[in-house]
Amino acid sequence: MKIKHPTDHPNAVLNHMWSNYSGDFAPRLGHIGPSVLEPFETIIDYTHRRVVLIRLDSAGHRLVPVPAYTPRWSAPLIDTIPSGNVTFWGVRVRPDDTLDPLNVANNTVFRGVDTGAEQDIRFLRPLGVVGFNHRTHQFILYR
Repeated sequence: MKIKHPTDHPNAVLNHMWSNYSGDFAPRLGHIGPSVLEPFETIIDYTHRRVVLIRLDSAGHRLVPVPAYTPRWSAPLIDTIPSGNVTFWGVRVRPDDTLDPLNVANNTVFRGVDTGAEQDIRFLRPLGVVGFNHRTHQFILYR
């Protein structure tokens, strides 16, 4: 796919593709961009090895209660400059790649959030369950 303009990003690239990043991730079916997930609170449950999508209203509130995934802390997602045809975002973490929800001033280093790239998720897995609300632009930790 040829991108005509920097703001002309695809919502998804679905195709049988091979990755040069690692044999662990190849082959894969493609990439899903943030705009596809915008109507949902996207929860990545590393503990139970699942992804949960909760539909949101236009203000970013859940349409149904999901007590199993109750937010306990959130921080703004940080936009990054698009790279090629992929839009990235991230959060700030401590220099040792851990997240400090108790003292956010310790979170000084930007880390991109790419759940398919091992170097970008070192800080996510130990948290157990994380989420993203694309309508409110929040990174979320759950109880």
